[in-house]
Amino acid sequence: MAVPFRFSAGDCIAICILVKDAIKALDDTHGASAEYREVIRELWSLDRALLEVEMLSRSYETTIEMNALAHTVRRVADQCKTCIETFLAKIKTHERTLCFGGSGIRWKDAREKLKWALLQKDDLANFRTEINGHSSAINMLLITASVSLTRLNDKRLNERLDIYREEVDSTTHQQLAVLEKVNEKLDENTRSLEAQGTTVSRLAERMKYFFTLGTELKTFMSRILTLNFQTYNILVDLQRRVPREFEPCWIQEPAIWTDPLGRIAPLHLELINSWEVFESVIAARFMNAPGERKIRKKEYAIQDRLSQQELERSRPFVACFLPGRQVDMSMVFKQTNAGTTCPGCGKECIQGSSNAITW
Repeated sequence: MAVPFRFSAGDCIAICILVKDAIKALDDTHGASAEYREVIRELWSLDRALLEVEMLSRSYETTIEMNALAHTVRRVADQCKTCIETFLAKIKTHERTLCFGGSGIRWKDAREKLKWALLQKDDLANFRTEINGHSSAINMLLITASVSLTRLNDKRLNERLDIYREEVDSTTHQQLAVLEKVNEKLDENTRSLEAQGTTVSRLAERMKYFFTLGTELKTFMSRILTLNFQTYNILVDLQRRVPREFEPCWIQEPAIWTDPLGRIAPLHLELINSWEVFESVIAARFMNAPGERKIRKKEYAIQDRLSQQELERSRPFVACFLPGRQVDMSMVFKQTNAGTTCPGCGKECIQGSSNAITW
C-alpha cells in the first residue's frame, strides 16, 4: 500500500524552531567569532533545505520516489532534532553565566567561561560536522527526487504523446473512410448529372419555341405600352386645357379676395359663410383706411377674375364664393344714368329713347 507523501508540517516547524534557537544561543554566547558564524551558516542551510522539502511535498502528487524521500527525510530530521536538542542542552547549562552581565558572581562566571573556552571548539566542530552532513544528505535527496520527478514527468508526457498519436491515427482512418464514401457519392452524382444533362438538352430544344413566342409577346407588349403612353399624354394634354373654374379643389381651400387697395386675403368659407359675415369682414378691414366711407355706403362691386362676372348680393353666398375661386373688389365712384332711367327710383324704361317719357 502506497503511503501518501507528506513530510509533516509539525515536524518541519519544530526542527526549524530548534535551528533558530541554536542560532540565537550562539549569537548570545559569542556572536563575533568566525567559528560561530560558520555554525550559523550551516544551520541556515539546514533550515532552507527543510523548507524546500516541505514545498516539494506540497507541489507534487504521491509517487514511489516521493515516498522514499519522505522516509529518508523523516529519519534525517529525527537525527537533526536529536543533535540540535543536545547542543541546546549544553548551551543552556552555561547560559546564565555566559550571557551579557553574567550571574553576578565573578568567580563562578570566570570558572564557567574557562570551562566553555576549553570545550567549545570540539563541541562546535562536532555540531557543525553533524549539521553539515544532515544538510548535505537532505540536499542530495532533493536533487535525487528532482531528477526522479523529471524522469517521471517525461515518461507521463511520452505516454500522453503516444495516446495522442493513437487518437490521431484513429481519426485519420475514420476520415479516410468518410472520404471514400464521399467519393462514391460524388461518382453517383456525376452519373446523375450526366443523365440530367441529356434531359436538359432535350428540354432546351423544346424551349426554343417558347423563346420565339416570348419574343413575339415582347414585341406585342411593346406596342401596347407605346399605345398606353400615347393615351396618357393625350389625357394629360386634355387635363391641362380644362378651364380653371372646372378644376378640382379641396373643400377646405379658401377663396382668394383682392380688395380695391390691392391687398390679398384668403376667405375661409368654413367661417365666412354668409353675406352679412363677409360685409362685416370688409368693414373691419377698411376701418380707418382709405375708402371706409364707400364701404359704409356699399359703393363697391365684386366680380369673378376669370369670368369677369359680377357677383350680386341677391344670389346665395355659397353660389358666389366657391373654394379656390379668385374674386376682385372695386369701388364705384360715379354712376351715369341713361336717358331711359327714372332719376327718382332708378327704374329703367323699356321704350325707346326717342319717345317722350313722362315720369
